[in-house]
Amino acid sequence: YAFQDVGQYYTSIGRFLAQSDNQTRRRIAVIGEKTRENLELPENPINEYIEIGGEWFKVVGLLETKGEIMGFSQDDIVLIPYSTMQSLQGNQARTDIQIQLSLTEGVDIDDVAGQLTAMLRNAHDLSADEDDDFVIQTSEQLMETFDQIIGMVTIVIGGIVSISLLVGGIGI
Repeated sequence: YAFQDVGQYYTSIGRFLAQSDNQTRRRIAVIGEKTRENLELPENPINEYIEIGGEWFKVVGLLETKGEIMGFSQDDIVLIPYSTMQSLQGNQARTDIQIQLSLTEGVDIDDVAGQLTAMLRNAHDLSADEDDDFVIQTSEQLMETFDQIIGMVTIVIGGIVSISLLVGGIGI
């Protein structure tokens, strides 16, 4: 799977998902270290079973520890074959699917985003006057959002410090 390389998910024990797992809708899972701990599975969880949505899945792999990003664990994760997930959902609408791409050097990310937008609009049968029913975010857009959040936090903390100094100055 390219997913393994794009997300940089590699197993420390066992194996990753294979194309044949997806084609046959196998009920198998690759889990993160935090998930293993939360489910109180042994150090080597291979061949243990976990329950997902009322269905039992055999653990075939344990992911290498990735740590946290902004306070969120990257190790609290369960990966199952996509076709298996679809069969569990039945006719439910898919509301949240995330697609990650890794581009080679020199490829214009805005061109790729434009092509993806056109493809998804066509796949979703959206007319020219309809809004997109999906969101495409580039890494640059995510960084801009993060920078805005950091800027707001800095302003709030600066305000609190200013008020504290003012109150401290009046009190003396």
